[in-house]
This record gives sequence, C-alpha cells and structure tokens, in this order.
Amino acid sequence: GCMRGLQLAGVSNICGEHSRGVVVSGLVSIAGDNSEGVIVSGLTTIGGHNTNGLVVGGLMNVTGNQASGVQLAGAANITGQTYNGIMTSGLLNVVGENMNGLQVSGLANITAHRMKGVQVGVANYTTQGRGLQIGLVNFYQKDFQGLQLGLVNANPETKVQMLVYSGNSSLGNIGVRFKNRLFYTILGVGSMYRGLNDKFTVSTSYRAGLSFPLVRKLSLSGDLGYEHIEGCSNKDARIPRRLYALQGRLNLEYQLSPRFGLFATGGYGLTRFYGHSSNFDNKAIVEAGIILF
Repeated sequence: GCMRGLQLAGVSNICGEHSRGVVVSGLVSIAGDNSEGVIVSGLTTIGGHNTNGLVVGGLMNVTGNQASGVQLAGAANITGQTYNGIMTSGLLNVVGENMNGLQVSGLANITAHRMKGVQVGVANYTTQGRGLQIGLVNFYQKDFQGLQLGLVNANPETKVQMLVYSGNSSLGNIGVRFKNRLFYTILGVGSMYRGLNDKFTVSTSYRAGLSFPLVRKLSLSGDLGYEHIEGCSNKDARIPRRLYALQGRLNLEYQLSPRFGLFATGGYGLTRFYGHSSNFDNKAIVEAGIILF
C-alpha cells in the first residue's frame, strides 16, 4: 500500500508501493515503488523504482531506477539509471546511466554513461562528460567537455611515456608522462640532488603543464611542479634532511620517431625549507633527456 506522513521504526520500515513524507528507521527502509520526502536509515535505504528528496543511509542508499535530490551515505550510493542532484559517500558513488549534479566520495565516483556536473574523489570515471573532475586519477572513455584536475588525467587517447633525463639540479631522473592533446602531467623520481653535502639523495616530483606543436615533429611545452627532496645520509647540521622545490620549466621537444624523442629544458627553481619562509637555494634549471614510447 501507500504511506503518507511520518513513519518511525526501531528496526525497519517497509512500504510495498509509494512512500511520501518522513521515514526514519534504525536499520533498513524499503520502498517497493516510489518514495518522496525524507528517508533516514541507520544501515540501508532501498528504493525499488524512483527516489526523490533527502536520503540518508549509515551504510548505503540504493535506487533501482531514477533518483533526485540529496543522498548521503557512509559507504555507497547506487542508482540504477539516472540521478539528478548531490551524492556524497565515504567510499563509492555509482550511477548506471546519467548523472546530473555533484558526486563527492572518499574513494571513487562512477557514471556509466554521461556525467554533467562535478565529480570529486580519489578516482573519477565517466564514459562521456561535461563539467569538472577533481581527483588523483580522472578517466573518461569517449568524450569529455570541461576540465580534469588530478595527478593523472587519462582517456583512451592518452600517451603514457617515459622520460629519462639529467640536469644541473638532479643528476639522474625518471618520469612517467601522461600526455593528452593539450594537457600533460608527470610523476617523477630523481637521485643525487646537487648542492647537498650528501652521498645519496632521492626526490619525488609532480608536474602539470601544456604542450603546443610548433612545426612537424617539434613542440614547445611549459609546466609548473613540486619536488620533495630527501637526504638519506645527511650528517651536516647546517643542511636539513628534507627540502622541497617549486619549479617552472619550458621544454623544447623533437620527436625522432613515433616512440623516441629528445628534449631540452630551461627553467627556474626555488628550493625551500619545510616549516620556514626562507629559501635554501634558488637557481636556473637546465636539463636534457630522451622520451620513450
């Protein structure tokens, strides 16, 4: 039957057809067909067909067909077809077809077909999209109109390339570049940072930038980056064991073949103390290396 008004239960609320109003249960709330209003469950909320309104589940919220409004869950929000509104969960948001609005999760947001809006999570996925993806890893399968902000922004056309290079700041460096048509990001590791009285140092870095073709096989790129520097055996009290660097680079790249290229870099870097506002060092950056794949 149908329920209208206020329904409270210590364990579960079950409505075979329609629910309209406020439903509060200690564990589980189930609506066989449609539900409208406010639903709060300590464990799980299940809507068999459509759900409209505010839904709060301690563990998860599940809607078989369409949902709109605001859904808050400790672990996961799952909608079988289309969702319009805001989804927030501790781990996972999943929409089986189209998502219009905002997805925020502690781990991953997945829209199986088309997303219009914003995804914020550790990992974000959509087949097609328009809007904004913010996360460590952002991926779309076919088409995306908007902006991806993350450590790794990828799609089926993303080139994954290895950079091997040396320079006046760090002697040996290896980076992995995720290169799209215009934007790219680089995750790198380095060793033997120059200017430290240390037999062995390691560094990790992240860079993001833009690349523009100049003429056939020749391109120009520019990026900004952050580098963490670790002195593994530093015994000089005047030099801290850990430093960080803020860097800007311009790169000239020549592609000798589809899987091999050369590049030269010029830039500037500020090496700074953690916890202090002063610089340890500042100097020009000169680098050169090869591009594989």
